[in-house]
Amino acid sequence: MISNYFSEYKELGLSVIPIEWDIAKKEPVSHRAWGDGKPMELYAKHNAIMIRTTAPVHCLDFDIKNTKDKNLYHKWFNAITNLNPDLIQKLYIEKTRNAGYHVWLKYPQNLNKLSLADSDQGAEVIALYAGGPLVYTYPTPGYSIESGSMEDLQELNPDEFNLLIETSQYFNEYKPKYDPTLKAVSYPPGMEKFCAEFDKNISDDTWLQILSNSKLIPLQNYRYNKKDKFVAFKRQGSESDGISAKVYFNTKRVMIFSASLHDYPNWHNKHDYPVCACHLLFYYFTKITEIGIIHSQLCKLLLTQMEYKYHSSNIQGSFH
Repeated sequence: MISNYFSEYKELGLSVIPIEWDIAKKEPVSHRAWGDGKPMELYAKHNAIMIRTTAPVHCLDFDIKNTKDKNLYHKWFNAITNLNPDLIQKLYIEKTRNAGYHVWLKYPQNLNKLSLADSDQGAEVIALYAGGPLVYTYPTPGYSIESGSMEDLQELNPDEFNLLIETSQYFNEYKPKYDPTLKAVSYPPGMEKFCAEFDKNISDDTWLQILSNSKLIPLQNYRYNKKDKFVAFKRQGSESDGISAKVYFNTKRVMIFSASLHDYPNWHNKHDYPVCACHLLFYYFTKITEIGIIHSQLCKLLLTQMEYKYHSSNIQGSFH
């Protein structure tokens, strides 16, 4: 059966990636290097497929396990049906192995991945997958077809596409606590230099402890370039083999790509964290990585040492 879908999707011009899936463990066994630009061949061991989301085919992902409202998708579906009864038949909808849903759509615009609705705890619930991210699809084990097919996707007009996006955004439950009018963090004189000195002198044991508590795991089968000096990591629990972080062991640096994880201090939620630990490290690492996302575990691990060193120094100023 998978050969039929693989051939059909190739004929439709989709970027199809065959996968070997461990049914017992419910996880992929191995992947080829997807970014090498070479055509993907289907072998007997393959029993699952992924689609690289590129225009004009995109996907709305409903991650229902991340929300307390287990009827959220059905509420979304009913809202779309009531607002535009003809729209559903233009889509391809499938149920995922985690009781979520993939809503495939055809829209002739180059788009990027976009988080549309988060839970009250900040976990991503609805997202638009577009511009390259990989998405598992039927007949991957655990997936089933709800309605439509990839072949029968009908091109959406701007009003129809916007209706899907805006209805999805309506189900956002996350309410940020930060003040959007605040543009910067104030630091006492000498604080950046102090933080840099602490960072440079961090011990190997503390560095490894921070890394082990960062919710990151090594990314297997990552395709490195000869000049790469980092080790590729991804987030725990992520089904994607896309890189989430670059870990530089020699210089004890971590670059984390994470605009959607609200439990990582970032520019928007920085005021939820104590200045004495997270803000200082956030500011310093921003200078280095230009992304500057430091996991909140850093606060717990470094707070005591930071306060001790700070109060024993001659730097004057207030943390608040």
